[in-house]
Amino acid sequence: MQFSTAFALILNAFGASGALASSDYANPESAKKLQPPRRLPKADKSSKSGKSKTSKSGKSKTSKVSKKLRRAYLAEEFPWLGPLASKTTVATYTEKDNTYTMTRGTVSEAWSGSEFDARTYAKSLVTSAGQKITKSEATLLCVTKCEEVIEGCTLFQLSEYANPLTGEVTSYMCLFYGDESIIVQFPIVNPVGGDNSHSVFYKGKDLAVPDHHGCDVPLGKNETLPLITCRVNKFAGAPPSPACEDLLESASSDFETYIWPGVQCIFETDMAKFEGCLDCLAEAAVATDGPYGCHSKRVCGEDSFITKKCAAPETSTADGKTPKVSKDCCGDVCPSEKVCVSKIATSFLCQFGAVPRWDAAGTAGGCMHSDTPGHFTYLADSGNGDYECLKDASLPAFM
Repeated sequence: MQFSTAFALILNAFGASGALASSDYANPESAKKLQPPRRLPKADKSSKSGKSKTSKSGKSKTSKVSKKLRRAYLAEEFPWLGPLASKTTVATYTEKDNTYTMTRGTVSEAWSGSEFDARTYAKSLVTSAGQKITKSEATLLCVTKCEEVIEGCTLFQLSEYANPLTGEVTSYMCLFYGDESIIVQFPIVNPVGGDNSHSVFYKGKDLAVPDHHGCDVPLGKNETLPLITCRVNKFAGAPPSPACEDLLESASSDFETYIWPGVQCIFETDMAKFEGCLDCLAEAAVATDGPYGCHSKRVCGEDSFITKKCAAPETSTADGKTPKVSKDCCGDVCPSEKVCVSKIATSFLCQFGAVPRWDAAGTAGGCMHSDTPGHFTYLADSGNGDYECLKDASLPAFM
């Protein structure tokens, strides 16, 4: 992708960060919290008829005015870029489309004690909807910041956020990484969720980031529950149907290792509540999967949907409407014993850390809840295991 040298040179001298948001705590969801719109200056009309006047050279004067206003606008919006842009060579970067980089999960938590830290996210750069930045301009901004501003930066992820109703891209966000970053990559199908697209820019021949190492299990309740039902019937001694035989035959060793122990514990603890517990957990997991399932305390913490008990239901709200039924509290129908809760939590860390499927339908799996063979061993080094709650994770007080 080539960029005009003229564009690089029209920006002001290095100064403050202007309207560009930058922080050490970068969350993809933050891209949706945009600054108030600031409209791009419009070019003046050259005549009452709205037609542009043409100079002797044949070039449109309106076009010249538009470019001049555009340059002035960009210079005002990004005064920090200035002379740095002239040093930037965008052509030395390669874009790997339909790719996402993941850093969040128990791996980064085991290393730093937090879901986010400086080693995970170096810096971020977010443009607002009102800035009307093009992808080419966003790429130049991010390449320049990676090259000239952030020490040790070697690559960045560029995310495009679009209006789900119109499909128009409204903002961009870049997350920057270096050689020491705790990061993996995995393929996706853009646009993810129908309105977000992601790609990775890097220097060199190949993207030197390890592939995501995921739990090999079905994704989503529509694929998981039928397999669980067949496995329970087998455990209970019921003869399997041909369909169940095929499902059980296709089940991986990861299902037996990480999913089945939790299911078995629920079944053996209280058969009468078994279906109610599974249904509740399946519904709660729907709202937690994708990037939301990367924070382990959603399943390991004191407010985990596994152990949280539902408040007494209201018959109606103050305005007379029927209240929504909470789906994040399964403590009334699921086991509360520490060993059993731990096994259930592992089953969800496995599912949230599964081989990812990110496409137009949404996001499932992809979290870093396991070490990456040959690359990251933070869980093993800290005495933790793959798809397990960290030993220092908080658990409900009654445990």
